[in-house]
Amino acid sequence: MARMAWSWFLLEIMAIKPTYWLIATGVFGLVFLLSLIKTSIKVALARGLMIAYVFLMVICTTLNREISAETYNLVPFWSYRAYFFEGHKDVITQAFLNVVMFIPYGALCAAVVGSYFKSKSTAFNGTFTVITALILSVAIEVTQLITHKGLCETDDVIHNALGALIGYSIWQLYRKIKYKHDAGTN
Repeated sequence: MARMAWSWFLLEIMAIKPTYWLIATGVFGLVFLLSLIKTSIKVALARGLMIAYVFLMVICTTLNREISAETYNLVPFWSYRAYFFEGHKDVITQAFLNVVMFIPYGALCAAVVGSYFKSKSTAFNGTFTVITALILSVAIEVTQLITHKGLCETDDVIHNALGALIGYSIWQLYRKIKYKHDAGTN
């Protein structure tokens, strides 16, 4: 399943029009350069990558799709019922991809949020990351509903938030390991 999911993900990325890649690169460069005025290169890089990633994520989930007849399914966890009781194996792949898609967002958002709110607690930064992921996910789903490009569903929002939480957790683990390593070398 994972191999099929990654190949689908790579095909989706490669299908993005070159114009969108140029815009994403320009957005990254602009945010990176503007961030360099007041912050370190690492923070500027995280900000630029996050904005460019969000842009490409929105392109992949809305503009890069065909118009579909089915527009919404607001029943929570319907995909699991479809998998376990109806044998639809593709819904689990889609759920997995929705989780994976938001993992980089969670890690990048944690890096950016941490640079803005250094005095805030880890719980605040994690909550902020998940809430912004929920807002972004709902915005994507509403756009899919309005444009009929993709299926607007609550499962996607749940899986996207889970992916952001995993990304945030990976970032926190990285910071903890880095802190221990840096403390051990001093």
